[in-house]
This record gives sequence, C-alpha cells and structure tokens, in this order.
Amino acid sequence: MLVLVALLLFCHGVDTIHTSADGDMRSLLEFKKAMADPHGALGSWNVSTSFCQWAGVVCSRTHPRRVTKLDLGMQGLSGAISPFLGNLTFLRELNLSSNNLSGKLPPLNHLRKLEVLDLTNNSLHDTIPDAIVNCSMLRLLNLSRNYMVGEIPAIVGQLSHLKTLELTLNHFTGAIPAVISNISNIRVVDLSFNRLRGNIPIALGVLANLEKLLLSGNSISGAFPMTIFNLSTLEILALDSNMLGMALPTFWSILPNLLRLFLNDNMFEGPVPPSLANLTEITTLDLSFNNLQGRIP
Repeated sequence: MLVLVALLLFCHGVDTIHTSADGDMRSLLEFKKAMADPHGALGSWNVSTSFCQWAGVVCSRTHPRRVTKLDLGMQGLSGAISPFLGNLTFLRELNLSSNNLSGKLPPLNHLRKLEVLDLTNNSLHDTIPDAIVNCSMLRLLNLSRNYMVGEIPAIVGQLSHLKTLELTLNHFTGAIPAVISNISNIRVVDLSFNRLRGNIPIALGVLANLEKLLLSGNSISGAFPMTIFNLSTLEILALDSNMLGMALPTFWSILPNLLRLFLNDNMFEGPVPPSLANLTEITTLDLSFNNLQGRIP
C-alpha cells in the first residue's frame, strides 16, 4: 500500500510538471493566434518542434520546458497582445518592442519573476494598470513611443527593484508622482514628451543613484528644483520645452558628473550663472529660448 501511494504521488508530481510545461506551449500558441505575422517571424512556432527551439523563445536550464525569455522585437507583428502571456510564470524578459501592436496591455500580474518589460514603439492604448505592482522584480519598464494615457500611477513607486523607467512619447497627464523617490536604486527616469504638469517633486532629490532625469516636452512649471543638486551622480538633465521660470541657480559645481544639460525653451530669467564654467565634464549646454540677460560669463 505504501509503495502504491508513493507511486501515485510520483505520477501526480510528474503530471503537474508536464502540465505546466504544456501550459507554456499553449500560451505561446494563443499569442501566435492573435498575431498578424506578415514576415513569417513565427513560422517555426508549430508543434512539430520543441517550443524551446522556436524563434525568440528561451527556456530555463534549471526548469526544462519553462519559458524565461520572449524576444520578438522588430518583427513586424501586429494585433493585440494575448493575455495568455500572463501564464508564462517563469518569464524574466519580455521584449515586443518596435512592432505594430495595438489595444490594451494584457494582465501580466502573474509574472512575478519578470525583470524586463519592453513594449516600446508600438500603438498601445491604455493606462498603466495597478496590477503592474505584482511584477515586483522588474528592473526595466519601457512603454515609450505608444499612446498610453491617464496619470502615471503611484503604484509605480512600489517597484523597488526598478533601475530604468522609460515612458517617453505617450499621452500621460497629471503630475509627476513623488513616490518615484521610493525607488532608491533607480538610474534612469525618462518621462519626456507627455502632457505632465505641476512642479518637479522635491522628493526626487533623494535618488542618490540617478544618472538620467529626462522631463523634456511637458507642461512642468515652477522654479528650478534645488533638490536636484543632491543628485551628485547625475549625467544628463533635460528639462527643456517646459514652463519653468525665475532665475537659474548659482551653484552648478556640485554636479561634477554632469555631461549634458538642457534648459532651453523655458522662461528662465536673469544672468547666466558663472558657476556653469565649473562643469568640467559637460559636452552639451543649451540655454536657448529663455529670458536670460546680461553678459555671457
């Protein structure tokens, strides 16, 4: 009897693993079914070949037949992203960038191992769903060059592993969420060319590892945020094409790593600060189209 019970448990365990692996294959086939594929990028996706050998699919070495990476960037695919991708629970990287994908973001809240989500340069129309917080291991979130709408949700501040947040060239509205300051290890924040308004949050000054802050092409107003001078690791600061005003700060020398500074197309006034000359690593400095006066230092 004990031997029989052990055998049944063993068979059940094997069946569970087999079913999970088959689930990955079914999810991929459902994704293919929803796609228009004019260039035949998914031509190898058929049951006569192991799905781990399909184009763009990478499987785990330690968990055979479980998909860990789906890389289908620049393949000319069109259609809506199938929600079945949310069943690939071992997935770590999802790259569908530079296709013609449309519709809404699918529910990906079961992808708790996901580290890279790159959907840039498509035609997605949606808000960022609160369920994105379930992808708690995300290191890169890139939704740039789509038609995303609504406010950037505060829930983004709970993605504590995020290193890169790129949402440029969308239709996001509202204020820059101050909770981005909770992502202590973030290095790149690119919210440029949206419809954001309000002030630059003072709280961003705590991001000790920030290297690129890109907020160009919005409707951000107020004075230059002094807390930016706490960001000693900053290499690129782009605040151009906004509605920032008042005088420029005078102590630029405390940003020793700054390489590119864009403050053009705002309403800054007063003199050009002589301390800009202390930015010895700078390669690009643009102060054009402001109300600056006086001599060039």
